[in-house]
Amino acid sequence: MKRLKETTFSALMAHSEALMKVLVELATDPETPASVRADVGKFVYDQLLGKAKQRMKFDAELSPREKQATAIAAAIVLDDGLPQDKPIVLEGQFTEEEP
Repeated sequence: MKRLKETTFSALMAHSEALMKVLVELATDPETPASVRADVGKFVYDQLLGKAKQRMKFDAELSPREKQATAIAAAIVLDDGLPQDKPIVLEGQFTEEEP
């Protein structure tokens, strides 16, 4: 597999100057659709600087134990006597006491 990658890379590098000329022609030709010019710009940007980090959002269901901890944290009153605005994230390890 490594040899295939090296051979492919070498073959592409042999044509890199011609490929760059094509990209420049596409990006600067007013007859090229704007979407294609934008895609060329994104491609070149990604190749030079790397792709931007993508944020991902996950929705997860809390376990019963996590729900209890969240409820307890929400009920805690601070030293100033006012309830908390946001639940506290409790960190640590839960252990069960043996009878």
